[in-house]
Amino acid sequence: LFLFWIPAAPAPEAARVREVLAAHLLLEKIGREPSGSREAQGSFLKDFIEREKKSVTELFVQCYFDGTLLWEETPTELSRFGRLTPEKFLAEFARPLLERRFPRHNRIRPYMDAFITGFLKEMLRDFLAQGVLVVDERSKTGLRNVLDGVLKPMGLVRNKGNRYELQIHPRRNELARVFFETMADRKTVPLEEMYWSLRKGEYGLLMPQFEILVLALLFTGHLVAYKAIQRKSPDELARTGLKGVTSLGRGEILDEDIRNALQEQPLLPDKYRNIPLTLASQQDLWSEVRALKPKAMEQLLTLKSRIVWAASFQAFKTFPWKELQADIETLLAQWQEVKVSLPSKEGLERFIRAGRADPLLAEKAERVKAAEGFFETAERLLFVYQYLTDPKLRIPSGEKYEELCEARNALLALFRENPGTISGEIAAAIMERFSFFQEAYTRAYDEAHRRRRGREGFASYENLRKSRPYRLLKTLDRLEMISVPHHFRSAEQAISSVLVGRCEQPVRDQLQSRPVCSCGFTLDESIRRPPIADLERDLALGIRETMDALGSSVIREKIVPYIEGLDLVGKKKEAAALRRFLSLRGDDENLLDLLEKELTPAVIDGVNEAFRGRVVVVRRDLDELYNSLVHRKYTLKQVREIVNGWLKQSELEEDTFIHFMGKGGLTTNESEIKDPISLYLENSPGPLEDLYREMGPGATAMAVSVSLWASQYDVPVARVLEVLPFPGRGSKEDDREWFACLRDIGVQLRRDAPELFEKLVSGVEEDVEFVRSLWGLIPGADAQEVFQQESVYPVVLREAFERLLAEGLEPPAPSDPGASIPCPGFLARKEEMARALSLHRRFMDAISTLEEKAPPSGTDSWSRWETVYTRHLAFLPSTAARLRHLLARVGTPPPPFLADEERRAQKEILRWHEAFSGFLTQSGWEEGTLEGPSFIRDIPTMLKAKRNVPDHREVRYVLLDGMRWDLWVSLKEAIFEKFPQHFRVVREGALWAFSPTNTETQMERLRDAFRSAFPQEDLDTRLLKLDGIDEMIHAEKGPWTRLASNAQRYLENELLFRLRRLPAATLLIVFADHGFVENPGFDPSMKYEAPRYVHGGPSPFEVIVPWAWVMRI
Repeated sequence: LFLFWIPAAPAPEAARVREVLAAHLLLEKIGREPSGSREAQGSFLKDFIEREKKSVTELFVQCYFDGTLLWEETPTELSRFGRLTPEKFLAEFARPLLERRFPRHNRIRPYMDAFITGFLKEMLRDFLAQGVLVVDERSKTGLRNVLDGVLKPMGLVRNKGNRYELQIHPRRNELARVFFETMADRKTVPLEEMYWSLRKGEYGLLMPQFEILVLALLFTGHLVAYKAIQRKSPDELARTGLKGVTSLGRGEILDEDIRNALQEQPLLPDKYRNIPLTLASQQDLWSEVRALKPKAMEQLLTLKSRIVWAASFQAFKTFPWKELQADIETLLAQWQEVKVSLPSKEGLERFIRAGRADPLLAEKAERVKAAEGFFETAERLLFVYQYLTDPKLRIPSGEKYEELCEARNALLALFRENPGTISGEIAAAIMERFSFFQEAYTRAYDEAHRRRRGREGFASYENLRKSRPYRLLKTLDRLEMISVPHHFRSAEQAISSVLVGRCEQPVRDQLQSRPVCSCGFTLDESIRRPPIADLERDLALGIRETMDALGSSVIREKIVPYIEGLDLVGKKKEAAALRRFLSLRGDDENLLDLLEKELTPAVIDGVNEAFRGRVVVVRRDLDELYNSLVHRKYTLKQVREIVNGWLKQSELEEDTFIHFMGKGGLTTNESEIKDPISLYLENSPGPLEDLYREMGPGATAMAVSVSLWASQYDVPVARVLEVLPFPGRGSKEDDREWFACLRDIGVQLRRDAPELFEKLVSGVEEDVEFVRSLWGLIPGADAQEVFQQESVYPVVLREAFERLLAEGLEPPAPSDPGASIPCPGFLARKEEMARALSLHRRFMDAISTLEEKAPPSGTDSWSRWETVYTRHLAFLPSTAARLRHLLARVGTPPPPFLADEERRAQKEILRWHEAFSGFLTQSGWEEGTLEGPSFIRDIPTMLKAKRNVPDHREVRYVLLDGMRWDLWVSLKEAIFEKFPQHFRVVREGALWAFSPTNTETQMERLRDAFRSAFPQEDLDTRLLKLDGIDEMIHAEKGPWTRLASNAQRYLENELLFRLRRLPAATLLIVFADHGFVENPGFDPSMKYEAPRYVHGGPSPFEVIVPWAWVMRI
């Protein structure tokens, strides 16, 4: 390519040019030889040259435009064109020449000639990095002009409306095709070489266009940029552009068919489906897929476990669980194809091809997603099914309840028919229909409940309790020696049996959680009530029979002497009242009026005193004496005076009987400490009230608790009456009724007021010997059976516990409590006793196992040492400490045999310690000369040395300074396994510490190993070292249980919040540096002079420590 411009020869009159040239030469000579006379000559020459300058320039211009232009050997006379402007000259001659030289340049030539400023360059670089631009602001208009004017002619963008996307198809885009043809098969090419190849090629690509093309290919992943041998990341390219780039290599973008298949993979995030795939977005997509893998698999595994849970219920038996499990297995297999160690291109290709192999993958993913919605309400659906199938949900037949019955059957049909798919829509449909059913059922039930069990239906029976006959017969019932067929208790029982069916509770709230009211009413219930007239007749007969019985000669023989005695002691009024009362007969007219007048409490008490055979009985209130003496100081003489004044001794005869009364020291200001029975009777009066009035709180509490206790073991009623503090109430049938009544009261009191019941039992247990004597009532008493069944007396439970402990037995399996559900405090104590029995059994088994074994020998027996230590030896000290701690909590002093077992355990610890020290001395593992166990130096290379390493994004090291094996097992459950949604212990094993077993030695070996494995990294940036446990070891003076408790609180405060802040899929390598032992020279009485726990020696407790892989989920 060339273009020569040859000027024409000057005209003859051009001789003037020679004169101007001569003037220049003379002027140069004068300048080399300056003198005074020469200055005038030089000035003259300058003026001459200046005058002729324009004419000379005009001459030369005319020569050129009269000259010839040589263009590919074709001369062209310019004189016929006249004088051409520069623009006209380029248009006429340069452009055609360039078009021949660069024939394809016009196809990619920019539409705009404006200069791209630095700001627009940055915006353009941002667009290339992101791949998308939405022109929704005026500030983006300039960049849109660049995209339309520069990138669109190059075929690098496409737009739809105001949305622009970076898109390059190497096979369709001619610039990209030529670019890769120029690269040929080379892996990398110099950037400069590629520029000149395209600059000199058919496209004549200029530097700005070349830079845009290269950046577009880089950001779409078709190219990779290198600075020397170091690869430049997309982020760095977005910041600096091509600055520093020396060479280019073929990129890692997905092939076009794989990119098109992205839309078909249902497991990919939706946000990546509608954006152009660039290298940056491809890498972002791969990063997100890798991050999604553990979460997705965790969700699928959780869903599998929930399917197993749901399939066990009758409500979901017909659901297609097997098909759903198969879908889950397919999705799990898909996620297994995500290999996090692969780069983005290979990883995504593998994942997408696996998805393309299953044409039904989208449908399976949709079914699994729908099932997740179903399980959000699965528990509520179970409630619905249980509600509908509850035996108490009884809907009578008949037209009135026909719609309700059909609605229930339709709902049950939804559970019994295979729904085809499991989804939240099915659950929502069931819940919606159940809501309508429940509302209709509640209305019908509420109406029937009010009609049959409301207050109005029982008003007449309630009024009967307020009637005069009822009140009079109740008063007459206090007469102790009178027994008639129609007695008050039979009438009261008949009325109570009716009133017990009364229920005034609002049922609407209750029916939200169960199909019947707590009173047990059902829609098909039919209630039979005794007629009011019959009950009134029974009351009248009872009064008449009682009065006739009082008139019998047998009764009068007991009462008349007592009345005469009253006369003798001057109590004429009391005697007259008794005579008037005894003069009444059952057939008297106006009997009720006369009784209401004569039947006073004093008369009843007088008759009862006469029955007891006493002449005169006076009452004295001990509470009065208590209030006079409590919290005061008196001399003996003053005390006598106070007591005599309280007795009113001057008013008493020598044969006077004194009836001491009291309420246990209660005053009007101390009602809050009433006995449990009286508090119970305030809310639930009934047959217990008479027994309480007769016997007092202590005996009544004993009767109630013993009756309930005896029912656990089916103790015969006759045996129970031998220890109850009252004689039989009558016939054997009456005794059984009273026993059942007292038992039911105990059940109700324990269920409704557990705190009162515990207080009642505590009062009875003050007589420890009495409670322990109950053991003899149990038929064929067996400690395991008693421990399993006992739910009333802690003293009896403790007796059974101590017997089991002495025999070294495991706790029996818990039995079905039925109605004998213990109080919460009792149940907690029983669970602690069961844990103590299990601990004791394990303690004895570990001692026996160690006594039977001989310590391993030989340098290759290190694995057997690990097994013996981690399974048996490591837990002996902590088990003994935990056992003593539990014994203290349940109130049982350590038995003598426990001290003997602890001495056996200590003997075994010393024997194995000595053997281990000798074994350790003979080995050559610390120097690395023999193959042996893992040491702390193996931690940095552990992931390479072991198999089945879990998929992870990054690795962090956590050093728990001073963590012994038994302490790790305890804290692992409390820290990591307590939060399964955040952590999962993947694998664990034993690590051996170097001698001496201190932190400095282990850290030195760890740092040396880390520098060797990762010379470019700093250990401190990846290591979290917790020193708190080691500090506790040196400072703690208490038992192992307190050390473990303090260590748990420390890790919860110092470790958990740090680990939770780590990203998901972080693999934690948790390990210890050394353990510790209890100082044999420690004296608790001198605990401030010596440490209790030490380390540094060669015992297995200090050498063998834990390591674990914990995955942050």
